Amino acid sequence: MEDIEAAWLSSNKSGNMSYLNNYTGIAIYPIYVFTPAGVTAKRILCLFLITIGAAGFLGNCLIFYFLWQKPAANPIESSRFVANLNLYLRSLSLSDLLSPAVSLPLLCIQISFDVFQSGWPCKLVRYIKLIFPAITLNNLFAISLEKYLSTRTVPRLFSFSKMRRAIICAWVLGLVVMLFAGVAFDGIRVDLNQTHYTVICNADQHFYPLRISFIILPLQYVLPSVFVTYINICLIKTVWERGRSQVGEKVTDAFKAQLRKTKIKGITLLIALST
Repeated sequence: MEDIEAAWLSSNKSGNMSYLNNYTGIAIYPIYVFTPAGVTAKRILCLFLITIGAAGFLGNCLIFYFLWQKPAANPIESSRFVANLNLYLRSLSLSDLLSPAVSLPLLCIQISFDVFQSGWPCKLVRYIKLIFPAITLNNLFAISLEKYLSTRTVPRLFSFSKMRRAIICAWVLGLVVMLFAGVAFDGIRVDLNQTHYTVICNADQHFYPLRISFIILPLQYVLPSVFVTYINICLIKTVWERGRSQVGEKVTDAFKAQLRKTKIKGITLLIALST
């Protein structure tokens, strides 16, 4: 923070940004204030965030507990569809679990203490906040694509190893791409009034590579969201049509009938998670 103040003072040696006391004639420079919000407002905001984060953390822990239970030894549980479905859910739960476990404490610290407002701490905190939503969207993109291909007239179901590589790529892509967006953040001076100012961790408009971030963020967030929404609409239509055909169709093979029901339930679950 001292570097920011020194840079501001050096850029205003002419005294244009100083203010004279009406009685003494002494120049008074603006005073730094860490977040103008009161202590009560900060505590209420942190309590609200912690409550939501704790609910998400507990829910994802329960999902992990359920998925790590040893399934019953039957052909349905050992099928490729169920194996891929469990892999999807683990990956989604892990990214959603790390977000409240890692990002939320850093956010509350940033709200309560003056430690992440500028420099590399600011960049690191913003990067950590961005990566987990990006990884979740990448996971949903890979999952939706695989499920869409597997429900076509000529189904193409990915193998477990191929799907695992796709999930790993989704994580690596999110970690790497968000680096370009994270470096654009820094401490930005905001004048509160004529005598006080604050510094917030925000995107630096004077940072030239910031233009790359304006391209990366829509590609990382907007386009996958549009794609997942479109795929969900197609999957809802597929589940509806297959559910209607299943009512009037008698399947003599009990295994095929049970596998079909499992697929419909699994696709419905994925649609609910990604909507």
